[in-house]
Amino acid sequence: MKRSKFSEAQIAFILRQAEEGTAIRRGLLQGGDFGRTFYNWRKKYNGLTPSQMKRLRQVEEENGKLKKIVADLSLNKAMLQDVLRRKCLKPAWKGELVDHARSTWRVCIRRACRALPVDRSTDHYRCRRAGQAELTERIKEIAADPALAKNYKDAFEPD
Repeated sequence: MKRSKFSEAQIAFILRQAEEGTAIRRGLLQGGDFGRTFYNWRKKYNGLTPSQMKRLRQVEEENGKLKKIVADLSLNKAMLQDVLRRKCLKPAWKGELVDHARSTWRVCIRRACRALPVDRSTDHYRCRRAGQAELTERIKEIAADPALAKNYKDAFEPD
């Protein structure tokens, strides 16, 4: 929000002058449509001292910050409740949860990973073992055959 050109003391002085019925100095009225500004001040600050006006402005700023925090926390809560019904144990599933949260709630990766119990490196991880099917089958053969399992060195030496 744009800051006022006038301090709290000046606003209080202008409002006090208007209450007493004295004319407001011409120099204060320069620089735009002062009528709307004056009536907004009167509606908001009428009867307040400068210290009370300053405190009111501080409370309004703090209230705005707290509203942002509540909005962030409520979004995180909604994302967690949406994902809570799914149990994820594998990194690939955790990545799917992050992708689901990103597409459903339209948040960035960082926000989704922070809200969910997922590390960002887990989301970026992609398995590189797709081409090792032959090795996996050979290990299963060795484990299934007692003779090969007993002497595993023979299984890997060429005949």
